[in-house]
Amino acid sequence: PESDDIAEGHSDDILCMSRHPDKRTFATGEIGKTPKVVVWDSDNMKALAVMQGFHKRAVLACCFSPCGEYIASVGADNEHSVAVYEWRTETLLATYKGDREKILDINWSPFDGTLLTTGVKHVKFVVGAWTNGKKIEKGTRMRPKKAVFGSKGKWQNFYSAAFVGAGVAVVG
Repeated sequence: PESDDIAEGHSDDILCMSRHPDKRTFATGEIGKTPKVVVWDSDNMKALAVMQGFHKRAVLACCFSPCGEYIASVGADNEHSVAVYEWRTETLLATYKGDREKILDINWSPFDGTLLTTGVKHVKFVVGAWTNGKKIEKGTRMRPKKAVFGSKGKWQNFYSAAFVGAGVAVVG
C-alpha cells in the first residue's frame, strides 16, 4: 500500500481493534515493550490520540464506551490489568487488575455501563463503570466481580460476549 494509506501512530504489530459509536473512528492496540492504544480517523488515517505507558508487553483488547468518550483496554501483564482512558485528552482515569488468566475480550454495555471481560476460564463484570451522562473521574475505583452461571453453565474459555440487557450478557 501507499504510505498515505497506513494509519499513523503504531510502531509494532496490532493485536486488537474497536470501532467508535460514530462508526468512523477506530482504536487499535499493539504488542511491544511499551505498547500503545492509538485512536485514529478512518477517513484520513490520522492518529487522534495515543495512550502509552500503563500496559506492559501488549494491548490484548480494547473497546469504546457507549458514549464514545472513554476507551477501556486490557494489557498482557501478569494481572491482565485494565485501563480506562478519556481518549481525547489521553488521560488515564482508572485501572484495575483484570485476572491472572488471559483476558481475550472486553465489552461495555450500552444498557447500564457495565464493563465485561472474558477469557481463559474467566468472565468478570464491573457494574456501573460508566453511566450515561456521568463522567468517569480520574482515580475512579473499579472492582471486578466474577460472573454467576446458571446450573447449565460451566467454566471454560470465553472468547467473546454481547450484552442483551442491563447486567445480562451472552458469552461464548
